[in-house]
Amino acid sequence: MPCCPTSVVMMSASCMSHSKVWLGLAFLMLEAMAFSVPALAQQPVETPPPAQKVPEPAPAATVDNQTEQIPSAPVAPKRITLENLRQRAENGEAGAQFQLAHRYLNGEGVTADNFIALQWFARAAEQGNPNAQYNIAVMYLNGIGVIQDNAAAVDWFRQAADNGDAQAQFTLAIILFNGQYDVPQNVPQAYKWFTLAGSAGIREAAANAVLIQEMMPPEQVEMMQQEALKWIESYESRQTHSN
Repeated sequence: MPCCPTSVVMMSASCMSHSKVWLGLAFLMLEAMAFSVPALAQQPVETPPPAQKVPEPAPAATVDNQTEQIPSAPVAPKRITLENLRQRAENGEAGAQFQLAHRYLNGEGVTADNFIALQWFARAAEQGNPNAQYNIAVMYLNGIGVIQDNAAAVDWFRQAADNGDAQAQFTLAIILFNGQYDVPQNVPQAYKWFTLAGSAGIREAAANAVLIQEMMPPEQVEMMQQEALKWIESYESRQTHSN
């Protein structure tokens, strides 16, 4: 997943010289924007498992008494076993908890069990892992390992979005723009989250932010851009204190 943005893309009025016909088509596209169920995140963002040790490079060949030194063979990286992963998860490592949940979700080396997967995602989510929070939202939205609950799904999307998950920000923006799942329509807030998700690298989000900006008064656009900047400052502060 894209990382949290470090800057917000500010869109000036000079970029918005579109014809009335084009603008009308854009509005129709936004009004018809259907919410598609997002895919589960595959990799953790905040606390990934420790990287496997990279073997030391072989020493360069040298001439010593006319004899070439033979480089030592590289050491194969240690394979992460299920037992090792489970132990790290039990010890509270959020990245390992996420990976173990993913294994249970897909039946990789274990019997597939959505309920157990949800439990491990929840343990990672409690530590602020945004990918785990996003996955829980998707599972609630689809009733995977839990009774389907739109309100809980939206709440988890909000948590993941606030913790810097770009896909959650994009999803939350769509929900707010369309007013779905009993969430009141809120175009300004949708614009803010589209802007943040777009700044994180999601092109569709950036394109939607440009279109929605056309609908908003300039003072409202500026207000939402300031909110986006405040969110970035808050996020960076939280990241600094957590390290």
